[in-house]
Amino acid sequence: MATNSLLTTQIIERMEQFKPIWTELIVEHKGEFQKLLEAMSVPHFRSFTLSDKALNACEELAIRGWTIQMELSFPDMVDLVAMSVAETDAFFVNYYTERDFAALRSVRAELANRPALAQWKNLLDECFDSFEQSHHLITIPALLSIIEGVVASAGSALTRRRARLVDICVANWGEKGNCVTDAMWYSVSLFVERLFQDASFAQGRPPFINRHWILHGRDSATWTVADALRLFNALQTIDSLLE
Repeated sequence: MATNSLLTTQIIERMEQFKPIWTELIVEHKGEFQKLLEAMSVPHFRSFTLSDKALNACEELAIRGWTIQMELSFPDMVDLVAMSVAETDAFFVNYYTERDFAALRSVRAELANRPALAQWKNLLDECFDSFEQSHHLITIPALLSIIEGVVASAGSALTRRRARLVDICVANWGEKGNCVTDAMWYSVSLFVERLFQDASFAQGRPPFINRHWILHGRDSATWTVADALRLFNALQTIDSLLE
C-alpha cells in the first residue's frame, strides 16, 4: 500500500513537471491516457488542460444531447462530432446496448452506491430494468425528475421557489475554462439548458426532448432509445462531478 502511494506521488510530481508536454499526449493518445489515469488520482486528472479541438468537441456533443462520457477519450469525442447527428446517436445506442448492455450495466454499478443518489436508488433501479426490457419510454419522465433533483442539490437554489438549474451549473464552473472539470460542467450546462429550455405549449413540439412538455403531460410519447440513453449518460456525468 505504501509503495503504491509513493509511486503515485512520484508519477504525479513528474507529470506536473512536464505538464505542457503531457497534456498533448493525453489528448492525442488514448492508450497512454488510460494507463496514466490508473496511476493518478481523479483531482489531478481533472486539472489537466484540454486542446481547443477537444473543448469544441465536448461543446458540440452536449448540444447534440450527449454530455461527456467518462469512458471515452477526447480523441473519441473529436471523431464523434465529425459524424452526423444521426450517426452520433447510433454510436451511443450501440455503445450502451452491445454485449448485453455491458456499458450501461457498468454505469448502473457505478451509480448504485452513490450517496448523492440514495433517495432515488429504487426508482433508478427500475429505470435500468425497464430499459433492458425494451421499455425505454417509461424511463424518460423518471430520469428527468432524478436529474432535476441531483442538479438542484449541487447548489443553494434548493431553497428558492424555482431553481434555475443552468445557473447552478454555471456557478460550479465559473468561467469557460479548459480543464477537464470545467469542460464537464460546461457540457452539463449546455445539455441542461436544452433539456429545460422554455417551450410554449401554444407552439409546436420542441425538436429536442423538453422537461416542461414531458412532465406536464403535453408531449406525445414518441421518445427514442437514444433519448433515454442521453439521460442515463447525463446522470453519470453529473454524478462524476458530485462524487
